[in-house]
Amino acid sequence: MKTFKEYVNEGFKQKVFTYTINGMEKNFSIGKNTRASALKEGEPYFYMTKNNTPYFMIFTGFSDAEQKYGESGPVFKDLKSLMKKYGAKKVEELEDLDSSREDAEHGMHPYMCGIFYENEESEGSQGCYVYLYNKKWSVGSGAEVIRFFEAEEV
Repeated sequence: MKTFKEYVNEGFKQKVFTYTINGMEKNFSIGKNTRASALKEGEPYFYMTKNNTPYFMIFTGFSDAEQKYGESGPVFKDLKSLMKKYGAKKVEELEDLDSSREDAEHGMHPYMCGIFYENEESEGSQGCYVYLYNKKWSVGSGAEVIRFFEAEEV
């Protein structure tokens, strides 16, 4: 017997979402689960919060830890190069960059950047809004933990 969560996820995976990207309408469905380490620059993805609301994004990279709250914009095209720059062996170590350096202030750690679409009608907002909190990728002022999914063009 399937759980309620499995039914919800199946329903979203069968739904087709339409977004306007660079002036062209494109249709996507939610694909398989993926990790932040597998995200590729310029590729579309879905992410879901705990309440299973799907959001759409085009991944543009990771910010550095030299400016607060990802203000540098995308500097690294993948997680591997970001971790190499800061000598991190685990992703969780990136979260503590603002407290482990003498010159750093709160918020001076890497953020995930992209073009984020609130819903199918939105045009997308470019920024670095995803951050590590308690060793998990999170969004919003409530630090909602998110999961990533491939976006399959249909």
